[in-house]
Amino acid sequence: MTEEQPISPDELFFELYDWLPLAFERPVSEAELAFGPTDDGAQICLIDLTGTAPAAAPPRPELGYADDEVLDTLNALIGALGHMFGERIRFAPQRGKLVLRPPDGDGAQAFWWVDADDVVRVKRRIDQSEQEVFFHTPALFAALNQTAEAEQQLLPLSLHEKSDRYALDVAAGRIEFLAQEAPVATFRATVLATHHEESRNFIWGWGNEALPEDQRERGARAKKGAGRGLRALTAAELFCPPTMAQRLCGHAAVKLGAQHLFKARVDGPEAMISVYLALDALEQ
Repeated sequence: MTEEQPISPDELFFELYDWLPLAFERPVSEAELAFGPTDDGAQICLIDLTGTAPAAAPPRPELGYADDEVLDTLNALIGALGHMFGERIRFAPQRGKLVLRPPDGDGAQAFWWVDADDVVRVKRRIDQSEQEVFFHTPALFAALNQTAEAEQQLLPLSLHEKSDRYALDVAAGRIEFLAQEAPVATFRATVLATHHEESRNFIWGWGNEALPEDQRERGARAKKGAGRGLRALTAAELFCPPTMAQRLCGHAAVKLGAQHLFKARVDGPEAMISVYLALDALEQ
């Protein structure tokens, strides 16, 4: 049994940077997270949050993160950083702010941990190459906004009203909708992704080695040409709420030129698993 490695300050800073865009209507280029002591004085907590977004920043699409969840996460990260600084470098200001500095000429940003006397106690620069690890980015927001209208055209699938079940053959890449065992319609089906609703584990079909190779190859076309800041589209696995899972798959279905996006539900060992399918080539 291996000993679990302790979390580093870098990991906490990176997680905070990734969650911060979810706290604002548009991703901010600078922000201040003010902190103070908890009621019992045992640790610090988030007491105020402000930020400024560039005029060209894309609106944040609805991804399914509740406001309370985002603020609770930021609060926990602030508390963890304060505790870690107290243990490792022997300073633990009870009041102060964490400042996200505007991008510099190289596109890098920095966090400054500032105490109540406006003394900068810790700095952490995040350069452009490090920013490639984040999921909730302006580039993702812009990409999802761009396909939002087309995604809406994928969602309706009136076959549900005409059929009572479906039969999916992943190996053949085929799904058949049936009514009283008689075929209603048949589509070519490409597995875009699976999403475990309880753990939020999302795996792109092209990154799922359990799928046939031709399925993975078809699904992988959706990420072709994905540029910087689109790790949510190019990382094989991530964790996200169901709403974000559907938006990611809707975006992929649009990129593939699919006719419909269909969500199949299967019973997993512990919870329901959603299997997102791009459907096209309808056969009457």
